[in-house]
Order: sequence, then C-alpha cells, then structure tokens
Amino acid sequence: MKKIFESRLDKLRSDVMTSVDTKIRALRDELSVDTALEAKRTDQVLTSIQSIRIDDLDHQRSDFNINVNGSAYGKNTQDNSPELSVMVSGIPQTEEEDLLLTVNDLIKALAKDDVINVPGFSWFGYNRVEIQKNAPKPSGGIGILVKKSILENYNASVIDRSFDGILGLKFENRMNDSNFLVFTCYLLPINSSRGRDAPRFFALLLAQIYLNDECDAMMLTGYFNSRIGSLPDTLNDIDCVPMRNTIDKSINQHGHEFKDFLSASKYCVLSGRFQGCDNLTSISTRGKSVVDYICDPHDVFDKCKKFEVLTAESIVNNKSLF
Repeated sequence: MKKIFESRLDKLRSDVMTSVDTKIRALRDELSVDTALEAKRTDQVLTSIQSIRIDDLDHQRSDFNINVNGSAYGKNTQDNSPELSVMVSGIPQTEEEDLLLTVNDLIKALAKDDVINVPGFSWFGYNRVEIQKNAPKPSGGIGILVKKSILENYNASVIDRSFDGILGLKFENRMNDSNFLVFTCYLLPINSSRGRDAPRFFALLLAQIYLNDECDAMMLTGYFNSRIGSLPDTLNDIDCVPMRNTIDKSINQHGHEFKDFLSASKYCVLSGRFQGCDNLTSISTRGKSVVDYICDPHDVFDKCKKFEVLTAESIVNNKSLF
C-alpha cells in the first residue's frame, strides 16, 4: 500500500511540475514575442525619422535640410524630391570649417552601404547606423555574399534591416511560389557596451521567425560571439536531430542566451553535426573558438546534405592567394 501511495504521489508531483513548466515556457515565449514586436516598431520609427541632433555646440547656425544622397539646401528651399529628408541642427564647427561640407560628409557616411566586389557573387549589405562618438573606427556593419548562379533562379530582396546587426533577405523562386529567408547576424562581444543587449537581439530574431512562419524555409547565419560549449541546443529525447560533437568546450554569457534562443525557436546549429567537416571559426593570437554558426529549423535539418567549416588559412593555401 505504501509503495502504491508513493508511486501515485510521485506521478502527481511529476504531472504538476510538467504542467507548470509548460505554462512558464509558453508565457516566456509570449512575452519574448511581444517584447520583440514592440522593440521592432520602435526601431522602425527611429530608422524612419533618421534625425540627428548633436548638443553642446560651440557655434550654432540656421537649421537646414539635407537629403540622404548628401546634397544640402537652405531651410526655406522647397523640396519636391520623393527622397527622405532629415533636419540637422547644432553641428559644432570651427570658424574655418565649412558647415555644409561637414554635414554632407556626415550624411554620406551614415547613409552609404559599401559594396564588396567578389567575382561570381552579389553583395547585400548594411552599414551600422548608430556609431558611438568614442568608437576607434566610424564603421561596421553586416552583409552576405550570394552566388550569382542562385540569383539566376531566385529574386533576392532585403526584407528587414531595422536593427543594427540583423539583415534579412528573401529569395523568391522565379518559376513558382516557393521562397526562403536568410538572416545574417552580428552580435557584438559581451565586453562591448552594445554587446550587453543580447536578450533584445535574440528576441528580435525570435519575432522574425514567428512573423515569417509561412515561408518555406528560414536560415540564420553569422557571427554570434556566443560560445555554447556542450550546452544542449536540442531535446535529445524529443527532437529528431543528430547529437552535436563539441570542439570548443568554453561557454560565455552570450552562449547561454543563444542556447535559450535555440530552444525557444526550435532551431539548431549545424556545427558538430557533420562528421569530419567541423573546425574552429575564430583563430587568432588571442585564442581559438567557435562563435560563428549556421542555424536551421529542426524540421528542415534532413535537407542539409553538406556542411563544412573552412578556415581562412585553408582557403588561402588551396587557392594560392599569396
């Protein structure tokens, strides 16, 4: 009798814990999506406005408008161009400095997306908009090179770049209604002032997954600055995905955030799941690690026939670049 009672008690405890855990997960996912959607709306508003204001000026002149291609015109000039205009005020300058030229250079630097020319590929990129004044280099951004042979069969277009560090591309088949999405990502390291916003970064990615759930497939790729070590990115007893072999045993805070994102989105990393094709992705004098990933949904993993990590050194040697 005692054993039966204890068995029923254990089963009741297990059922209660499972129910609570399921509800907590559902609530967490719902909150993450709501937060991500609100954050995206805010970012879109900020991006649309594109207003620049620099305080603590030494000298102030009359406000004037500048269109995004860098040409300046007076405050009272009528602008019939459909291009977006922004209002700039309070730019500090010396007596010898041409204010119009200074602001023109500033707008060009913010609006320009540099193109990387690689034979056989087309470049889709987005330069960082929000640049800190103390940054050692006023640059940065993300992008992806697409084989031109793919573009013979697919139309590619940018569908999202509302957040610095996330760029979304949509590929639409020219012959039928099939399509797929690729999001290229860059999450700044944890020791960066911007790198402390990993939860928001992954929440925005999760929102994109939910918002685009009707597409045929969606892949994530990029430099996540996340070391997940042996942290499980799948549920071994439930998810039909091969076990992952780990060559980088270290774990950082971004890695924990990344692992939670993978669990919530039902995505997995490809690294370590293709025998003999794995390697470290970051090799420098400061150390070696795996921080770059390609992530696929569990339900399309079986369509990934080949995955291989090539180091920069191997590419240089094989192609005799130097």
